[in-house]
Amino acid sequence: MPRNKIRTTEHRSYSDDQLLSAVKQVSEEHKSARYVAKVTGIPRATLNRYVIKVKEFGLENVNFNLGRDHLKIFTMEQEIRRLAFEFANANNVAIPDGWKSNKMAGKDWLYSFMTRHTLSLRTPEQTSLSTTTSFNKHNVNLFFNNLKEVKETFGFPPQDVYNLDETACTTVHKPPKVLAKRGQKIVGQITSAERGTLVTFVAIVRTGWMISDLLSSVLKHFVEHERPTVANPKLIIMDNHESHLSIEALDFAKENGIILLRLPPHCSHKLQPLDVAVFRSFKKFYNAACNTWMINNPGKPITIYSLAGLVGDAFPKSFTPVNISNGFKKTGIEPFNSDIFTEEDFLSAFVTDRPASPHQPIASILRNLDEELSSPGLPLVVDAVVSPEEIRPHPKAPPRKEARNIKKKRSTILTDAPTKKALEEEAAKQNETVVAKKEI
Repeated sequence: MPRNKIRTTEHRSYSDDQLLSAVKQVSEEHKSARYVAKVTGIPRATLNRYVIKVKEFGLENVNFNLGRDHLKIFTMEQEIRRLAFEFANANNVAIPDGWKSNKMAGKDWLYSFMTRHTLSLRTPEQTSLSTTTSFNKHNVNLFFNNLKEVKETFGFPPQDVYNLDETACTTVHKPPKVLAKRGQKIVGQITSAERGTLVTFVAIVRTGWMISDLLSSVLKHFVEHERPTVANPKLIIMDNHESHLSIEALDFAKENGIILLRLPPHCSHKLQPLDVAVFRSFKKFYNAACNTWMINNPGKPITIYSLAGLVGDAFPKSFTPVNISNGFKKTGIEPFNSDIFTEEDFLSAFVTDRPASPHQPIASILRNLDEELSSPGLPLVVDAVVSPEEIRPHPKAPPRKEARNIKKKRSTILTDAPTKKALEEEAAKQNETVVAKKEI
């Protein structure tokens, strides 16, 4: 991209101050919006939109920023203060005159409220929509129901419950933090190359992705070392990736006493013991091992032939009994705890839960507000308290479109007869389609 890009359009060629000045001319000096728009070059529709905002909310409460947040009317702090005012007003709570004149709670109240409930404004991590909406009560309950079924059917003790997952090891590691002079913008650390080669690392623990052909090899390795049988089966919990749907692997698992339980899609960050408590530690020690290797081998890049030794260095430090057992405990798998997740854990999926239910969770900040302003001693004159959720309901996604011919993934017992038969039929149909295309 050129350093000084030449504009090819007049779109938003005006500044925040120019927009503010134009709005003042219309709202305070009572000039014609058509005239002001013509003089300033600001689109009349844009000008009218901001004039309406100013009339409704007041000049000081409108955001004139033309960046990504230009559509926001209030800042986060103002939203909370405004909600507190609306909540108190709806429940006839005695409030200061300053709240009434500004139509929002005061700043001092907000800071005191945040202090009392240990709240702070923080920048959230970027999380995909699929991840946040798939981790919902329905999917999680379905998984725990399947887990309970196989545990009750086969009587698995803790030592017979395993988790299988993959992660990627790359020849270009993430360097550790280094000490540098304050204010220095660019701080470098030698790595093997700019772009590396990914090698899949498969882990199976008791209490990168691979191709489906490799799953059979992994299960054969598992049988060789853990000795499962039909009379003494073992349970393996794994994610929902397509590589785990090999018919050959499912046949081998069933013949050798391996029960395969599949997690719901996009729920590994909460339900996969390896993801929850082991892999993060492994990546940290792996990057440290790579950094040490680079120091001891100056001028040489890391290749795939060095990865086995690097993994061998990081593995015993991260795959410890404590980390592994914590992973099973935090996910509610072992010991079995289907209530391990709270209402707040499912809050991200609330926007797509259809239809809306009065029992759905609301944000902790709203609950704290509800409890605080509804506590004994406040002069409420109504018997039923109006909750913040009623005043400002959470937005809900629109109704789903017509169902497409796409089979939705879910938690299943892969080695169960009906599930396995359905997978075999689906695989047969796919093979017939491939053959037909080749004949054409």
